[in-house]
Amino acid sequence: NFLAQAGVRFDNIQPRGVFDGAFGSALSPRLNLTLEILDGIWLRGGYGVTVKSPTLSQLFPDRKYFDLVGFNYFAPNPAERLVMITTRVVEPKNPNARYFSATKSEIGVDLSIGGMSANVVAFRENTAGAFGINRLPVVLTYPRFRLVSAPAGRPPEIAVAAIDTFIGAYDMPVNSRDIFSEGIELTLDLPEWSVVRTSLNLTGAYLRSRVIDNSLFFNTDVIFGTTPPNRIDVFQSGGGRESQLLTTSLRFITRIPELSMVISLLAQTIWIETDRPFNRGNQPIGFVDRQGNLNLIADLPPQQPQPGLESQRPILWLFNARLTKELPSGIRFAFFVNNALADRPLFFNPATRQSTQRNPTLFFGAEVFYSFQ
Repeated sequence: NFLAQAGVRFDNIQPRGVFDGAFGSALSPRLNLTLEILDGIWLRGGYGVTVKSPTLSQLFPDRKYFDLVGFNYFAPNPAERLVMITTRVVEPKNPNARYFSATKSEIGVDLSIGGMSANVVAFRENTAGAFGINRLPVVLTYPRFRLVSAPAGRPPEIAVAAIDTFIGAYDMPVNSRDIFSEGIELTLDLPEWSVVRTSLNLTGAYLRSRVIDNSLFFNTDVIFGTTPPNRIDVFQSGGGRESQLLTTSLRFITRIPELSMVISLLAQTIWIETDRPFNRGNQPIGFVDRQGNLNLIADLPPQQPQPGLESQRPILWLFNARLTKELPSGIRFAFFVNNALADRPLFFNPATRQSTQRNPTLFFGAEVFYSFQ
């Protein structure tokens, strides 16, 4: 037996014509093949491209407002007070925004033998041009005023003393992130053990991913100091992160037909959970001056990624329980407990030097289901 499924999708983001979009257009092909190599054993593979359209907030970012105080005279008499504020508006147009695409390939095996079913899938996915947030500097000018006279009973008289410069920052969504992920997923369903009327379901996954931000990184933290900076350093990239995760979930399902009751217990284990940040460069490749000009240093060699501290969390267990009871009237009643042991261990992250609690809080409740015929 052989099964094949193929398709193609066309996306046109904000069309200007049938095949032309203001923010791009793309074809997304996909292909899935399944072959029964032996009785009950299927080999399958797939390949496809998925295109994600940007949101309206990414295509058309909101205006950014900066209120700059040029004069502040706070007299004891409210009638003599005066504040002069210049509001500058930045319109962060995003004409270079584009869709981003993910290319995924996978291969797997499905088994169905003697009441047992299992499948194993290995996959690899690359996402190019996903949206990230880039904090950009902005240089704004505004007038500063001086006091000319302070008459009694009315606001003071002022005059322009100088034109000052303010360096601020605002966030802009950009297609700057590349995401690479790969892994293996497993599902195993065992037939019911009739003696105790219990069946087992096992799922597991190993995932490895890496996120890289390819945009220029502007060190805007310096603008929040007490002294206005003369320049803002520019780095090759904002860095990235790589992580690993190995987890399994074992579910016991017990059926009691005499009581119209089903009991399920879940034991979830995180065996491996690590992550490591890294920076693409630790030396500036340019700077932004007080006039707002971007000055890049020519002929710099590429900088190698600089890994940071890896955080490796210990093994973590989570236990959930659920009881479902069906009543003769067609009503089903369920009671559940999540994190039944109320286990929330602390983990100290050496990279952030902060402690976090793992696992959700103890949570329990009841649900009622009724089907109208």
